[in-house]
Amino acid sequence: FNCASNHGIARSKDLGNSWDSLTNGLLMNGTQNVFPQAIDCDKSGVLYTFFRYSIYRSTNNGDLWKEMININHPSFFKSNDSTSEVQCIVATPRGEIFAGTSDKGVLMSSDQGLTWKIANEGIESANISLLASNADGDVFGFIGRSLYTKGIVFRPFQGNQWYNANSGLQYTDNLSSISIAPDGTAYLGINGEGVWRSQGIMNAVHSLENISDNIQINVSPNPASSNAKIAYSIPEREFVKIDLCDGLGRTIMTFFKGNQDAGEHLLNIDFPDIANGLYFIRLISLKGVALSEIIIRK
Repeated sequence: FNCASNHGIARSKDLGNSWDSLTNGLLMNGTQNVFPQAIDCDKSGVLYTFFRYSIYRSTNNGDLWKEMININHPSFFKSNDSTSEVQCIVATPRGEIFAGTSDKGVLMSSDQGLTWKIANEGIESANISLLASNADGDVFGFIGRSLYTKGIVFRPFQGNQWYNANSGLQYTDNLSSISIAPDGTAYLGINGEGVWRSQGIMNAVHSLENISDNIQINVSPNPASSNAKIAYSIPEREFVKIDLCDGLGRTIMTFFKGNQDAGEHLLNIDFPDIANGLYFIRLISLKGVALSEIIIRK
């Protein structure tokens, strides 16, 4: 599929040798074809696109499009003077759809675009121009203008809050693209500054440069056979993820993922099917990474 500036959406079924125009249902004011700016597809094959105020979807491979929502309808933002426009859309591997707007933050759908809600916690009135998702369903966005923050923000799967994710990023004003690799590494295209690669929360492999001294983690017993306890502390309320990793930093299991309050925590973990060897317990937070070795011996 391709979005052309003056021809709507085009589809190729022969690796790009020929293209068909798909405009059925993409209408503005009932008469004029609209010209979508981007397109995405969820795991079941449903397509999503947008033009200005409206979000469309197709359930038959683009043959017919239907408008699902006009974000400037007074009943949605409870305002008659909203002139917000949709700027980006992403379908996550976990089935959620997110749409970024020019001044109302982010909208979200959990039922393939049938119903939408405002998902703005932490980024109210933000200008969201880019969105991307990793394999876990976590979403990353770029805020170009906001009263609260700017740069990269992060929302964990099934979370209810956006977090600032700009640690180590020197340039937060001129992002042109976000792409996330299968291993979780995020790549940012920045006008005039080339490409930047993520560390920490976005990356499946830990970086020694991002090890935090403010997060403490201990594992007992060690060596362990099939279960253990993880004791850790975090300095403030934030999102954390706790994994079992091999020597190359690859995630074997995820024990916990979510928001936690500041202070000390204790987590019971089980790993009955893991082979003997040296592993790492890795705690990832938006402030950094903490590691603790664990030997599994049965």
